[in-house]
Amino acid sequence: MLGVNPGHIAADIAVDLPRPRSRGNSIASRQFSRLREQLMQELDKAVLSQLERAENSNDGAGI
Repeated sequence: MLGVNPGHIAADIAVDLPRPRSRGNSIASRQFSRLREQLMQELDKAVLSQLERAENSNDGAGI
C-alpha cells in the first residue's frame, strides 16, 4: 500500500486470494473481508497521522 508521499510504502500486505479471481467470488469471501478491513485500518492510520502533522505544523496551513 502506497503512502501519502510519493514513493513511500505505507504497508506491505500480502493478497492471499485464490486465483483465478472473479469479482463475485472474491467480494463474498472472508479472506477479502479481512483484507479490506486491514487496508481500511492502514488508510485510517495514514489519514490520522497526516491530520496530526497538519495540526502540529508551525505555519497553520493544514494539509
